[in-house]
Amino acid sequence: SVSQALMKKQFKGYIRNLNNGTVEVVAEVFDDEMEVFLKILREGSPMSDVEDIQYAVFDEAEFTTDGFEIRR
Repeated sequence: SVSQALMKKQFKGYIRNLNNGTVEVVAEVFDDEMEVFLKILREGSPMSDVEDIQYAVFDEAEFTTDGFEIRR
């Protein structure tokens, strides 16, 4: 799954399913990790159909987790 792949690569942040069927991922990603991060998202999970990836870059973000978590 995407969350397991992100945890394995030790990204920091969270993933959650939204009511409209999309998935939101908020993560701390350094410039040299962006390609790997986007590849994981593009591959998706076995049951997913990734049509589009939209992202925004923030200079600073605060995370309340030390790792990667699934939020409900």
